[in-house]
Amino acid sequence: MRAFVSFACVLLLSSGSASSEEPAPTSSEVKGMTISGAPLTEDSCEVMVSVNGQKPELREAPGLHVLDKSESNPLVLTSTEDNKVLAIICWRSEARLAPNDYLVPGRARVTLFIRTDTGNEATDRAIALEKSGGSYRVRMLSGPEWSKAEEREMIQAMTSFNKRS
Repeated sequence: MRAFVSFACVLLLSSGSASSEEPAPTSSEVKGMTISGAPLTEDSCEVMVSVNGQKPELREAPGLHVLDKSESNPLVLTSTEDNKVLAIICWRSEARLAPNDYLVPGRARVTLFIRTDTGNEATDRAIALEKSGGSYRVRMLSGPEWSKAEEREMIQAMTSFNKRS
């Protein structure tokens, strides 16, 4: 089983494998901004999928990005009865939120995990953006504590996201 993403970001899960003659979509990085306007780069995203109720697996999703999504161009996921998308995991230059990240838990109804992977455990972070009980929340999963400025940025993001829902 493979998970594929079209460039329109509609997720299609297929039980067949890809033909070796089909060219693999390229995954180029996407540039954007954090909630506070700092530059941010998203290298790639993957999906966490449960197949037939089994233990979730991380699947490649070439071409999938969240950083470039907007109200007019939201992420659209399509799960099947046998293949359920549970989360999206994106690798970014920093584990920080962008203005439209709320669209993943808000519209696609899955958790957005944001990770850095520099190879330095002392600085790499993982965060999760979720919508629970009608409100957004962000959780630090691993890495160094937020600075006071980063903490203010997260509060600003939650305030902004909750006003939009």
